[in-house]
Amino acid sequence: MRKHHNKLFYGVYTHKTIFKMPWAHGLYPTTDENLLKYVKGQISLLGKYNMEMANLAGFIMENRHNMKFRVQKDQTLFYSNFETARDILVRYWDYFIDVKSVNLTHIDKIKKNIIICKRYPHNVYQYQIYLKKDIHRILDENEKDSFAQFCFANKSGIKITNKFINDYLTGKNQYCWHGYFFVKEEKFLSVLYILIEKAIDKVYKYIKI
Repeated sequence: MRKHHNKLFYGVYTHKTIFKMPWAHGLYPTTDENLLKYVKGQISLLGKYNMEMANLAGFIMENRHNMKFRVQKDQTLFYSNFETARDILVRYWDYFIDVKSVNLTHIDKIKKNIIICKRYPHNVYQYQIYLKKDIHRILDENEKDSFAQFCFANKSGIKITNKFINDYLTGKNQYCWHGYFFVKEEKFLSVLYILIEKAIDKVYKYIKI
């Protein structure tokens, strides 16, 4: 089943191919030094799957600059562009489960931290700001107060739905472990960068199509 996503995988890759390779976890750690041992047959763990593991180890070494390789529970995942995804599918078709991709119709608009959408979050907010962990350790009291005052004075442009952030800014809790909030326009984002840039982890911009 092909599913379209509106955000690049890892901010780089257009495709995610999924396979059932119950032996693939044995390749970790996927350093060249370790993978080369499988390629040379110096490691023999899983009997009949030794050839498959050696083949996959060689493929990862050869293509690691074009993709990411991950194992999650019983699934083996490859993140890549279209050409590499096609090669992976041909090579490992017997283990194939699913493939997911971004909407290639709008690929020219998709960049790192850009999300394509048909409707903005809460209808009007163009930006989503993620804060770093433990921002109570990052912002001093004056910076926290300035942040809070700006947010509460501009409720039409800033929407805080995260309990950790809300309790922190209202004084209900002196700690803020993590969280995100929404910003309507770039002018609000510009001020927030001035006030709390050191506490901002990442910012996603939504583009409506």
